[in-house]
Amino acid sequence: RGLFALDVTDPAGFTEANASTIALWEFTSSNDADLGLTYSQPAIIKLNDGSAGVIVGNGYNNTGTGHAVLFILNAQTGAVIRKLDTGVGTVGTPNGLSTPAVIDVDGNGTADLAYAGDLRGNVWKFDLQTTGAGSWTIAFSGAPLYTAVDSGGVPQPITTGIEVSRHPQGGFMVLFGTGQYIEAADVTSSSTQSLYGIRDNGAVVANRTVLTEQTVIDTASVLGRVYRAVSANAVNWASSSGWYLDLPTSGERVVVDPILRNGRLIVPTTVPSTDPCAVGGYSWLMELDYLGGGRLNKAAFDVNADGSINDATDAVTFATAGSLQASGARLDAIASSPSVVRGFGDDASLENKYLNQSTGGIERVLESGQPLSNRRSSWRQIL
Repeated sequence: RGLFALDVTDPAGFTEANASTIALWEFTSSNDADLGLTYSQPAIIKLNDGSAGVIVGNGYNNTGTGHAVLFILNAQTGAVIRKLDTGVGTVGTPNGLSTPAVIDVDGNGTADLAYAGDLRGNVWKFDLQTTGAGSWTIAFSGAPLYTAVDSGGVPQPITTGIEVSRHPQGGFMVLFGTGQYIEAADVTSSSTQSLYGIRDNGAVVANRTVLTEQTVIDTASVLGRVYRAVSANAVNWASSSGWYLDLPTSGERVVVDPILRNGRLIVPTTVPSTDPCAVGGYSWLMELDYLGGGRLNKAAFDVNADGSINDATDAVTFATAGSLQASGARLDAIASSPSVVRGFGDDASLENKYLNQSTGGIERVLESGQPLSNRRSSWRQIL
């Protein structure tokens, strides 16, 4: 239950004798009991009040109000600039805020919006656009943008980060998965979890009845690896506010951060195992169109293992769905969020995704990509 900051400007000075100057500050639950177990990853960014800030969710099992809270700290001193309390949660069953996605709307290098999910399935939008920190607030008069529940109305916890992209017709696409793998009881949970793409067009999204459903329609095995086919239902943005896909395997959930890349939502899911002699379970590496949530219109995986990716030769023949591009590949152990390494030369349009696995090994998955898509375009000094 603590956050701390170190001055790592000069590695040559990393000695015990200089510890007092390297350690800048520490912010713990003794400073504010609403800071829980700090799973949330902080974002360091310039704020609209002119200071450099640390934006972080409060984490889990806080011993204060039990609410989900966003903390905005001064990056140089650790002082609280603003605390935005959602008011959702209780002392007996504490809520908690996950890793926030921080957005610069106008391109001037400052944090304007932040989105984060909580254990009750709420996706919160925080408005940080004014120059006065006292005016920063929770959007929609304190209501969540969306609350994720399954088809039976059971809340779906959000414990990972959120990806955000501009919607081509205005507003933003807010992309996330649901699921929890924190407590011992989570191992045996069979609740239905989902992937979501919610359009933030300036209004609260009521429920999943205004979303377009995508589904896993079939599976097939090719050269020892199992692949999934996903529907490609069109989203009518005049009447729909996004999409969702229920994960079909019992206990399947999203507990590592998704990646938005080249118009694709890349999400490793987790299916835990209760077998103490097993490697903990397995994962599906899902790749979906970020805007509609359906399958891609081009091959994503090297299905025939020939070292290249071709729409025709890497399509999968599914028993009921026919020949389609695969939207998911099964991995034999629980996988992390992938690190992406772009190919070079003749392979510049390909990508290798490296995933740490619960076996202790690393899985490499060759996939299609986009040439030079991960080149750095600019940088900005914030301190």
